[in-house]
Amino acid sequence: MKIKVTDAKIKKLEENCEVTRKLLQKMEVHSGCTDADVEHDKVTRPLRTKVGEVLDEVQKRASVRRLSIFSIEAAADKAEDMLDELNVPSKLRKGCRFTVFGGGGDIPRSYKYNFDTSAAIIERGSGNRAWFLIEASRETFSAGNGAHDNLVITPKARKHLVRSRHMELTGEIRSTTSLP
Repeated sequence: MKIKVTDAKIKKLEENCEVTRKLLQKMEVHSGCTDADVEHDKVTRPLRTKVGEVLDEVQKRASVRRLSIFSIEAAADKAEDMLDELNVPSKLRKGCRFTVFGGGGDIPRSYKYNFDTSAAIIERGSGNRAWFLIEASRETFSAGNGAHDNLVITPKARKHLVRSRHMELTGEIRSTTSLP
């Protein structure tokens, strides 16, 4: 049995959800969803759809799809945590890139065979914790050279890190080698 989903049906479902939410608000029942959450969802839903379409296009011939919108969101959180650990200021995070690979799945037992996986590159925007998908592709790796997620920071952020580490090291050296 085939069900045809049209834009009119989707719009009707969204209207029903909106009516239900308003009724719950009038009944003073806590729905767990605020107006800000609803507005945020309206903004992010088209973006999520576009990212999902790009990932589907890249992985359309793959037997197992390793990357999803949820793995991209998790990668953005992981990258943000890595930048926090490095103490990179938020103004220097724009342009940092994070490469995320789909799970390895079944890896050949012999080193002479390669395996395919999906890869995506996300880039930090200037907004508050905003990451954008800039590239998605299928990658081939040999069994010995596994695919690992990695963070590439901008030259300005690298310069800041080197300068701050230098200050930490020279401050520690001066405090341990002080003369009376």
